Amino acid sequence: MKPVIYALVITFLWTVICNAKSLLDSAYQYQKLKDHEKAIGFCERFVQVKSISEKQKSEAYFAMGFSYNKLGQPSNAIQSYLLSIDAYDHPKCLARAHYNIAYIYDTFSHYEQAIEHYNIALSLTDSPAKRGKYLVARAISYKYIGQYSEALNDVLEAQDIALTDIENNRRLLYNAYNQRGLIKVAAGDFGEAIEYFNYANDLGLHIKSYVNIGLTYTKAEEDQKAIEAFTNALAKKQNKDQRFKTYQALGELYVKFQNHEKAAQYLKMAEDQYDSLLYPDGDDIRLFSTFGTFYKHSGDSAKSIHYFEKSANLYMTLEEVKSELLINAKKMELENTEKQFYARQKAEQEKQTALIIGGVTFGVLLLIIITLVYVYKTRRNRVERMKEDARSGIRTVLNISDELVDTE
Repeated sequence: MKPVIYALVITFLWTVICNAKSLLDSAYQYQKLKDHEKAIGFCERFVQVKSISEKQKSEAYFAMGFSYNKLGQPSNAIQSYLLSIDAYDHPKCLARAHYNIAYIYDTFSHYEQAIEHYNIALSLTDSPAKRGKYLVARAISYKYIGQYSEALNDVLEAQDIALTDIENNRRLLYNAYNQRGLIKVAAGDFGEAIEYFNYANDLGLHIKSYVNIGLTYTKAEEDQKAIEAFTNALAKKQNKDQRFKTYQALGELYVKFQNHEKAAQYLKMAEDQYDSLLYPDGDDIRLFSTFGTFYKHSGDSAKSIHYFEKSANLYMTLEEVKSELLINAKKMELENTEKQFYARQKAEQEKQTALIIGGVTFGVLLLIIITLVYVYKTRRNRVERMKEDARSGIRTVLNISDELVDTE
């Protein structure tokens, strides 16, 4: 009978675990379909299952963070990544969660917070490829706060990692060259910047370095070369973001040239590429501000006001999100500090309790030892006395015997 019961229990537990896993698998499928709200729903149901492992719970929270990020909810994304960190204390899982938190802070210009989390991620990874990736990302944050030497050191280390195995680290090498170019742009060295962008282009992996050449020529006020570079970029296969940047840059250049027809053409194409689902950023704000300026000079006041208002609203939205994120970051910092305080307090109490227990235990053991020694000595003395009494008795008997002999 017992084997049957054990088999039924094992079957039941296995069914529960398999059904729970199907929830997480469903979440991943909805992420592939870009239905992130449903993905989050399945993850929330999954983490409520008591039979799942710590690792599985961490993976579910990590997936929730990814989906929240895609939905444009950075605070919820960070909170989910922190829950992922709390759920499973494994270096690999911790590193990727801290990296994603850093990336969100970087997106919203909170570079100091980003660097803190990049530092943690770097301290936890033992993969050269991951280390290179994290170094390039941290270099971007260093660049934006003006710490160009730190940024360059990170990029050079990432570049060295990539060059040890170019075939398997082509993307890392591409990103390292591209970031070296951007650091040179920030430092005002446009000639060297273009050289590094061309090194990146030679790897043939991504279009953004072509766009960056155009943007560099724009900063250097070499407008014709910029137009040639952007036109060259448009001939390549681009993703939506890069096409947006290219159309926007060309529109702004033609506004500068007062070529209203081409300016309107490219700015409209940039607007068509605009993805309002993701976070608004400086490029989006600048696009609609450029539209406002363009229509103002064209004499269309209604459209000019519409785009200036759109630019202002996007700016306010971005500032609100950035402020909310910073407030939540400080709140989470305080919560973590409070957790660490109580953890230290608990550890200290446990230490004191252990010392007390240890002291009491030592005292009891010492008392037992003393008692045993006392009992041992008492018994030994008693035995010695008995022996002595026995010897005395024998001597007495012998003496009596001697007296009897003498009397005879």
